[in-house]
Amino acid sequence: MPITREDVIAGYREILAAPPPSEATMHELLQTYQSLATFRRRLRESAECQRVLYAASPLHTREKH
Repeated sequence: MPITREDVIAGYREILAAPPPSEATMHELLQTYQSLATFRRRLRESAECQRVLYAASPLHTREKH
């Protein structure tokens, strides 16, 4: 079953801590992903997600000596 707009919005908020994508990106995502599990996995593997995780990491926020 294809993903929905609601799936995309929820994935961006929950995984990327980001607002929904532009309409062009939304359209592309809706056309690309036929599986919610695959879409969410791709979000978790994305460079944007890695930046969010790195920024929130205690190792990143610790003062350097």
